[in-house]
Amino acid sequence: MPHRLAVFLSYLFHPLLMVTYAVLFYYTAFAHVFMVTAPARMLFITGMFFLLTFVIPALSAFTMQRAGAIRNLEMTERSDRLMPQVFTAAMYLVVFFMLGDKGIPPFISLFILGSVVAQLVAAAVTLWWKISLHLVGLGGLCGGMLGAMLTENHAASWPIALAFFVSGLVGAARIQLEAHDFKQLYIGYLAGFAILFAAIFFFNT
Repeated sequence: MPHRLAVFLSYLFHPLLMVTYAVLFYYTAFAHVFMVTAPARMLFITGMFFLLTFVIPALSAFTMQRAGAIRNLEMTERSDRLMPQVFTAAMYLVVFFMLGDKGIPPFISLFILGSVVAQLVAAAVTLWWKISLHLVGLGGLCGGMLGAMLTENHAASWPIALAFFVSGLVGAARIQLEAHDFKQLYIGYLAGFAILFAAIFFFNT
């Protein structure tokens, strides 16, 4: 894989974007279960998810980097990851409590709550080992998709097939960039998948 493509894929499927991608998938695949179906309203809601789960955490990481709390935004050093991860988990928790009765299906709230757990688990692992956050995020996206499809009895085969394919591409990109070894990728993916699948499959009633 060309180096530039590996970098592009790493940014395009940044871990912080997984919630936004999940919301877009859910709205596309499960439009019939949304109480809020007006396109303009859903665009606003998706924009809020993007702001709260990507823009604000990304700006916080940039602020930490400028203040010298972390070395770089790529967080190549394991010790740089803990503070941004905990902040991101806190923002996800804020989003979870903000959802309330907004016409959002329960599986989206469960995806957010599962993402909080995944972030905290990854942060705990980060204390002693460098797990792949990209694959935690993509594993969570795939697990959340599958959990929703099974509990809602709704087949959407091509999106989840695409998500699995993208997971493989991003894994290859991270290997190409020498950001992780295979074990860090596999454990990250399995952890994210298991947490988000369990959150939705067992609690989406």
